[in-house]
Parts: sequence; structure tokens; C-alpha cells
Amino acid sequence: MTSKFGSSDITTYKLGANQVDKIYLGSDLVFEDAVGLPEFVSNKETSIDSVNTVEISIPAGTQSGEVMIAYIILDGTPDVSMPGWNKHIQTQTEFVSSGLRISVFYRVSNGSEPATYTASWPTSNFERGVGHVWVYRNVNSRPIFDFISKSESTTSFSPDTLVTSATYVDAVVVGCNIEKDEIITSPGGFEEEITYNIADTPGTVSASTASNISPGGAFVPGFWTKSGSGENWESLTLSLAPVGVYSNLMEITPIDFVSSCGINVFSSSDFSIDWGDGNLITYAAGSPASVSAVPRGDILIKNNGDITQVQFTTDTYNYISILDGNTLTSFNSMCLNLTNLVSLNINENIYMRITDVNAAFMNCSSLIQIKAFDTSAITAFTDTWNGCSGLTGTITVYDLVGTSLATSLIRTWNGCSGITAFNLQDNGLITDFTDTWNGCSGITAFRATGALFAAGLDFTRTWQDCSSLTELLDGINYDFSTGTNFTNTWSGCNLLESFPSTDFSAGTTFVETWESCTTLISFNALNVAAGTNFSGAWKNCSGLTYMPAITTTGATLFDSTFENCTSLTCLNTLDTLSQTSTTNLFNNTPALAAPDGTEQTALLGGSSYTNPGECPVSSGGGIIYVTQSDSFITDNLSVIHATIPSGVSVGDLLVLSIAVDGDVSTSLAAEPGWIETHPPQTDLLNAATLGVFHRVVDGSEVSTVYVQWTGTERCNANVSHFTGVNNLTPYVQSAYVDTTGGGGVINIPALSSLALGNLIYATCGINRANGTFPITNWPSNTANISIDNSTSAGQALNGVAYKIADSSNHATDYFTLAGAGKDAMGIIVEFKAA
Repeated sequence: MTSKFGSSDITTYKLGANQVDKIYLGSDLVFEDAVGLPEFVSNKETSIDSVNTVEISIPAGTQSGEVMIAYIILDGTPDVSMPGWNKHIQTQTEFVSSGLRISVFYRVSNGSEPATYTASWPTSNFERGVGHVWVYRNVNSRPIFDFISKSESTTSFSPDTLVTSATYVDAVVVGCNIEKDEIITSPGGFEEEITYNIADTPGTVSASTASNISPGGAFVPGFWTKSGSGENWESLTLSLAPVGVYSNLMEITPIDFVSSCGINVFSSSDFSIDWGDGNLITYAAGSPASVSAVPRGDILIKNNGDITQVQFTTDTYNYISILDGNTLTSFNSMCLNLTNLVSLNINENIYMRITDVNAAFMNCSSLIQIKAFDTSAITAFTDTWNGCSGLTGTITVYDLVGTSLATSLIRTWNGCSGITAFNLQDNGLITDFTDTWNGCSGITAFRATGALFAAGLDFTRTWQDCSSLTELLDGINYDFSTGTNFTNTWSGCNLLESFPSTDFSAGTTFVETWESCTTLISFNALNVAAGTNFSGAWKNCSGLTYMPAITTTGATLFDSTFENCTSLTCLNTLDTLSQTSTTNLFNNTPALAAPDGTEQTALLGGSSYTNPGECPVSSGGGIIYVTQSDSFITDNLSVIHATIPSGVSVGDLLVLSIAVDGDVSTSLAAEPGWIETHPPQTDLLNAATLGVFHRVVDGSEVSTVYVQWTGTERCNANVSHFTGVNNLTPYVQSAYVDTTGGGGVINIPALSSLALGNLIYATCGINRANGTFPITNWPSNTANISIDNSTSAGQALNGVAYKIADSSNHATDYFTLAGAGKDAMGIIVEFKAA
């Protein structure tokens, strides 16, 4: 015998303080063959005699996996609890003077059940009644599928008709009570039944059960009769679901909240909800069914389609756990403004169908963690975690954005002040970064992989007031070439120390882009040629000392562009010929000498300025070599952290040469901020790689620079420090040669059209496959900067030398090794003097 069920999908929401609510979502059941039906096993009864605590007897021999259902039937209406059991329903009697209540609990047996369980109610209520425990097998672990209750005062009493699902085979249990010690006659057709008298007090309690109810239709329990006059009756009719069965329903079972919790439910078709009072209310597809205070007891939702969305609407939830829910498609505003929500656990399979997470967790200020999840169907993350100030640490979810279809990150993490770093991956589709990380005042580092911003158009306030951000770090491609709006993008980032060379070629609006970045000292190259509005672009950048050459030919607005830049001494270029307003352009710039006062006045009225000497200018004496640092690794690794010489100053030049033992020419890369001087090259035998990188010091440097590659190799690196080099456009030209098998001689290529006083920098790389071969001859008229003379065979070696150009041409020169036929190559570079 085999069986196949439709999805038995269970979604559990933990609500309130340590409370549990359950939501069942599912699709149609399909029977291929007959399956085991709910089967009655045994039962046990307990007398309750004017107490508020009672030990409820459990049938002996209960087996693991069997389902126990307990009925606590009281001559009164207290709120009953039974630790270790799940409460399903408490009937709400209509009688005031003589109340009756049936409380129902269920539990899956562990096979080692105690003889009794404790049930209790408030100490002010001493009640009489009876407890029944029924044991079933082949019943779902969430056993109660349908229910209906009824109160009536009559002699001949019939519980209300229970309409069961058309696709289920159910067991039905009927419980009835009266208050007088008279004979009760139960209806026929019940396979098992109990009639029990309450001890030493008038009253009889009768409960019966029927099983093997045929699929579908209406179950009519029949009439209960008694001798004597009519008395008060209370009934509860239940259907029990077979193992694995839930179909086209959503059931929420709240359990005694600290405070009431509200909820909205959406469906793709018309549906009905019993909010716990026994009345089914019909709702139209697409319109929310809402309640602001979920009552104690059951909420039963029946529908002909899928439950597509759930929203929690009151700020009384502490924990939410969604274990499954295969029909959900939207988390829009699901947990909006739940400021007490601490933990959220969502089964990762659910996310595959979710398309909308807008405002899903907005203002969940107590939420402390984001877990990676499948975002493949999500098209936008607008306000998703906006205001989640309790999130802390590094958000390391590389595929959070990268695998999605999202085109916007509007306010996604706005105000997440506890997050210290982001590691993200692009999907190449994001166009709108408005307020994405605005107010993330705890971020100190920002990393991303791929061209995260390559499709970006709007960067309004993207990192505004990220007041702890010190640097835009490694791994990121700073491609802003498609961006048009940079209003307040880094405004208020008052610890941002450096800014990379950046392409803003499509940018038109730079309103207060770097406003109040008080620790920024200088900028590398900025392509802002399309800019039209520079109002307040560098306003209040009190640490800014100089600006690179920028093209502002078509710009019209320059209000407060450099206002309060109190350390600014020099501009290389500025064109205001198209200006329509220059109010406060140079207000409070006391150190600005180039342009001078007359030139500043002209610019206010509209003119074009070019600094003839370029700035900043070296203190004189031409190019000077200061010092160097060697670093090498003898273990096979994929990165080296090369030491930077101490004592560097803003505007100085650092040149990095690295030789790697192996062909890593396609992956060799230095950290952002270091420019690839010449493309990495490998020798003819692909046995070693030589690379050169350089950087103009901007004050943000730390003690090392890392260079990484794919695979694991050994290497040697050198960082040399020069002053007097043009710090805006230092690179002029370079050339490469491979001399593998050249008898140990590395011929350095010739360079022509040299400018007198420029720096000639030569470096070589050698593979030590068979031992050590130090350099014995250096290019003529050069100073020997560095050579690694360690004795580790198989390591790469590199040498560095330099000279100051004293003619218009540099003839071919060479390094000579103490051995012949080695794998070797060389690179020569010309750097421009200030």
C-alpha cells in the first residue's frame, strides 16, 4: 500500500513572549491508494471535584507517535492550562449564571508518558468536572482539522452539523455535558463512548467518539437525550486529520499571549475565517482579512486558493519562525514596525517564491541578525531592513543582492546604525541606490564583489551620515560611470580619509556630494565632465588641501562649492564660464592661494582658470629616492602583505614591484587605490610573473599593502618611496622584455622622448627553479634599491633600480645574473617629475 499526499506545509509563527502560534498552509491531497485512517486506541477519565489543580490520568501503554487528545470539561469557565500539551480550543459558553466549558489539548506521545499530567486554572476558581484523554494512531501530529461548538438549554440536544472537507477522511469526536445527575442517552453510530458521573455532586458528563467518517460532506452527530427537565448543554464536535493531511486551509492557534497580537491574511481567492468565536466570515480575494487582537482559542481559515501573504500588525511579537509555507509569495510589510521582534527564522525554501520584500522588516529595531536566503525572485528591496538599528556586526551575505532580480536598493538598510561592515555581491541590475546605507553610522569598512554600482543611476544620500566610514575598501569596483545623481552621496562621512580615482562621466548633479567630509585631504582623478550642478559639492571639507584637474565646462551652479574648505590651498582647474550662480563659491577659504584673489573674483563672475604650475608642487630639489621595504613569502600562499616604508607624506609616490613563482599574470592584483603601472607579465616558460603598481600617498595608507592572485605561490615584493614626483599624473610610459634563456642577462628596453628630471624605474623578476642566482650587474648609472638574496630554491626573485633621466632617450641596458639560462623578465617605467 502506498500513498501520496499534497504538500503538508506547516508554517509556525512564535508570537508574544515565549508563546507559539501555528499557521498551516497546504495544497490539495491526492490519494493513490487507501491510507491508514485515524484509529481509536484507548481512553481514560479523571474526576474533578471542586479544585483548581488536578492530575489528569493518561491511558497506560501509550506508544511513541500516538496522538493523545485531552478534554477538560468544567462546570465553570476558567482559563485552563496543561503544561507539556498544545492547547487547541476552549469553547465559549453562552450561559452566564451556570457556565460550562470544554478545553481541548493535544500531545504526541514519546512512548514514555507519565501516569498523569497536571491541569490547572486560576486559584479563585474551584470547579467540578471531568477529564478525558483519548489516544489515537494514524492521526496527524496537528490532529484537529475542523471543529464546531454549541450551547443550548433543552431536553433533547443535537450538536451542530460539522461540514468536513470534500477531500478528507476524518474521525469525529463529540463531547456533551449537562449539569444535573440524570440519565443521558447518546445517539447511535458511535464505536467508542464514555459516560462518566462527577463524584459526590449532581451532574453527569457523557463523551462519545466516532471514527471512519466517509470523505466529505456534512456529519450530523444525532440527538442526545436525558430524563427530566431540560438543562444546559455544551458540545464540541471535532474532525481528526489523518497523518500528513492539511488541504486548502490555514489554521492559526494562538496560545495565551502576554498581550493580543494582530494579523492580516491575504488569499488568491475568496476565503472564510473563524476568528475564534465559531462564526465564519467571508472575505474577497485580494482584500486582507484583518483582526487587531487575536483571541484565545482557534482561528480557522478556509479558502479555495492559496494563502499568498501574511502581515503581523501589532507590536507584540518577540519571535517569528516560518518553517514552511509554499504558497506565500509576498513579505510586503510582513513585520513592519514590530519594534519588539528579536528573532526571525524563515525556512530558506520559502524565499524561492517570494517576489516582494518591500518594508518586510522595516523598523524592527530589536532584530539582531540577517541570515542569507534565496533572493532569486525578488525584484526590489525597498525599505526591507530600514530602521533595523539592532542589527550588528558584518553583514556577510554575498548572494543577497547578487542572485536577485532587484533593480533598486532604496532605503534598504537606512538607519541600520549597528552594522559595522558590508560584504555584498552585485547582480548588474541595480539602478537606484537612494538612501541605501544612509545613517549606517557604525560602518567602518565597505566591501563588495563585482561591479556592484555598474548600472547605478541614482546615488542620492547612498552613504550619507556613515560617520564611522574611513575608507572604501578592497574587492570593490568603483564604477560610477552610469550614475547621474550624486546628491549628498557621502555627505557627513566625516571620517572618510581617502577617495579612489573615480569615473563620474555621466554625473550631472553633485549637490553636497562630499559635504562635511572633514578628514578628506585630497582627491585622485575625478571625471565630472558632464556635471551641471556643483552646489555645496565640497562644502565644509575643512581638511581638503588641493583638488585635481576637473572639467566643469558645462556647469551652471557653483553655490557654496568650496565654502568652509579652510585648508584648501590649490585648485588645478575650474571653469565657471557657464555659471548662473556662484554664491559663496569660495566663502571662508583663507588658505586658497591658487587661484589667487583676483582670479577668484573672475571665477565668481564666470571665467576659466588653469594652474600653470600644477598643485601640489614638490618642495624642490627634483625627484628624491627616500627608502624602500622588502617582503617575501616562502610558503605557497595566494596573497602577500607587503610592508610600506614609514615616513611617507601626502603627495609622495610609492612604487610596488612583485615577482611571483608561477604564472598568475591574469589574476595578479593589488588592493584598491594602487594603480596597475604595467600589465603583469609572465616569462616564455610561464614559470614566473612580474608586476608593477604605484600609488600617490593620500594619508589613508596603513603599514602594508596586499597583492593577491589565484592559486598558491611564493613571491618577493618591494615597495619604494619617492618624493618630487607629479602626484596627479605621475605615469608617463613603460615597456617589458622577456629574456628567458638569455644567458642570465635581462636586457632592459629603451625608452624615448624622456623628459629631463623624470624618474626611470627598472625592475626584474627571476624564477629560482634551481637555486639562488643573485644579480651581479645592474643597469648603468642606476642606484641599486633592492634585491632579495634569500637562499630558498623555487622562490621568485626581483631586483629594483632607478635613475633620474639626464637625456631625451634611455638606451637599452641590462641586469646580469650569477647564472645562465634562467627564466627572467624586466619592466621599465618613466614617472613624471613635479
